[in-house]
Amino acid sequence: FRYWQIAPLDADARVLIPFNQGNPAVIEQLIGKGRVVTFATPISDPARPAGRQTWNELPTGENAWPYFVLVNELMRYLVESDAARLNYTTGEIAALGQQPQRDPEIYQLFTPNAEPQEIAARGDRLSIRFTENPGAYRLKGNRGGPVVRGFSVNLPPETTELRRVESTRLDEVLGEDRYQFARDRDQIELSVGEARAGREFYPTLLVLLAGALAMEQLLANRFYRRAE
Repeated sequence: FRYWQIAPLDADARVLIPFNQGNPAVIEQLIGKGRVVTFATPISDPARPAGRQTWNELPTGENAWPYFVLVNELMRYLVESDAARLNYTTGEIAALGQQPQRDPEIYQLFTPNAEPQEIAARGDRLSIRFTENPGAYRLKGNRGGPVVRGFSVNLPPETTELRRVESTRLDEVLGEDRYQFARDRDQIELSVGEARAGREFYPTLLVLLAGALAMEQLLANRFYRRAE
């Protein structure tokens, strides 16, 4: 197996994984706000590279599971998946990691439906309590240049649940006899049409007129005698 000998290392670089001989195999260095990881041997060689011998069998060996674990955990480490949570539900306190030596202390918070407001970090934590509205929240600060961060706030899962609700729950929320069920498309179209244009009064008016005419005839026959 072959590898590059990387020496000397910068003062801000550190060895994450050494070879058996002690030489660096995986090196990490912080650059700006990011992390850079360097491998001293390739991790993408095919089993039979053209014109040369393979440097290692890490991705192509019979037992390649260490390669999968190494790459998977390294990617999680680089994106800080365990440290950075960027999705919250409404009403939940958003807590973002803060590095005082490189991050601004004061931010402007831009919420979905409100004016920008100023918030301050405390130590290694930036807490935002104003998460009543769903949407994208943006943080803007300055420390040797603009610093932009953000997170998302979503509705609780139960608000978009499509499971049928029991009638007792509807009575509790809407009030008894204050709603009606539409069980097919025709009923839906009828309900929507009535909500937009109202019900036609003409059929009811005809019934009332017929009733008034019948009542008038009945009273006329009872109280007025026919002239002889």
